[in-house]
Amino acid sequence: MAADPRPEQAAPTIGGYMRQQRVRSTLTQQQAADRLFMSKSAYQKYENDERMPTVRTIREWCDALELSYEKRRKMLSIVAGELLPLAVGSPDAITADDIDFIDSLPYPAWLHRVPQYDILAANRAGIEVCPFLDPALATGERPLNVIVQMFNDPRAEQILRNWDPIVHRLTYLLKEMSTGVVSDEEVAAIYDACRGHRRFDYMWNTPMQPEEFDDDHVIMVDPQGREGHWRMRSLQSTHPWCDYEIFLLTPRATESRF
Repeated sequence: MAADPRPEQAAPTIGGYMRQQRVRSTLTQQQAADRLFMSKSAYQKYENDERMPTVRTIREWCDALELSYEKRRKMLSIVAGELLPLAVGSPDAITADDIDFIDSLPYPAWLHRVPQYDILAANRAGIEVCPFLDPALATGERPLNVIVQMFNDPRAEQILRNWDPIVHRLTYLLKEMSTGVVSDEEVAAIYDACRGHRRFDYMWNTPMQPEEFDDDHVIMVDPQGREGHWRMRSLQSTHPWCDYEIFLLTPRATESRF
């Protein structure tokens, strides 16, 4: 039987994450310690959460394990105390003020729970350009999920001209950033809902290069077949503080617009 590629049990600590990535890299503790030019006992203290690694140590550790760009980003943000906004709260946390805020924006906007990318709310402009991301399409108790919709609603590939890199980024972020944040059951539900798509296995298992990961270009076509070029931004509110991400599309100044 083939190994299940879904994530193992979530590791909620820095040491647990270090241990998980070392095992995935098929290294022993001694081998990892040798690559960091330290004793095995000193290295074990990091994995056992007996000692907090410095940013420099984590950079050296990432190099030693040859970790992907996304994994480096996650580890450095954790150790620096600047963990990327990861919203694990309930959709019930969305308030009328939150809705008023995105409704006031002139361009497409959504409120997401990340890294699983549940859609908590969308403004009218967002629903008009991406009707397949209308949160009202959700059934049951679960909110609509961006990744599931991208793989399962045929309108996504029809509207997004550069569907492939956009969905690859979302899929790989889910895989790399969900450890210790999203339950195994929740990740497995998204995985199972998408695995039938012809491109899913590749996107799930293939790292993105930094230049691909940082590309913010979105190309969409409207119902009349006109092509529009947009820039995507993921924002986090600090005043007031919130536990969700604001996803916004703005027209690219040098490109055609809807």
